[in-house]
Amino acid sequence: MRRDEDGFKIFVGNLPMSITPEELQELFGPYGEISEIVKLKPGRNTHMSAFVKYQGESNAHAAIAALDNKHVMKDTQTGAE
Repeated sequence: MRRDEDGFKIFVGNLPMSITPEELQELFGPYGEISEIVKLKPGRNTHMSAFVKYQGESNAHAAIAALDNKHVMKDTQTGAE
């Protein structure tokens, strides 16, 4: 987690290539108000990454505690996890 001028940014890796910002909002939204979601360009592998920015530090910590190494999403295009 990293603090910047207007929130607390967490890095989210190993996302399916087909993930949408709306799906990220649905997954991370229950932990607090999200001010920004930025999908990163895909790297050499078959997974996406993103930054999710929360207004509050406690919200970012709650999302990390709930989802870090615990949540698995299937890629709707390939069926892979």
